[in-house]
Amino acid sequence: MEIQVNNLTAPERLDLGRMLLKAGYTVQMTRRHRAGKASGAYDYYIKAEVLDDKKS
Repeated sequence: MEIQVNNLTAPERLDLGRMLLKAGYTVQMTRRHRAGKASGAYDYYIKAEVLDDKKS
């Protein structure tokens, strides 16, 4: 799942990432430049996937 989190502050994004990690997800946070916008305009995303604990 990938969630756009532009409405959260940086500490709130980190807290959300920590909660997902504790719940057993792998977490990837990305920042993408908005096309056609002024420099410094970014969209923020959090991608989370369930960890597979069954390793051979």
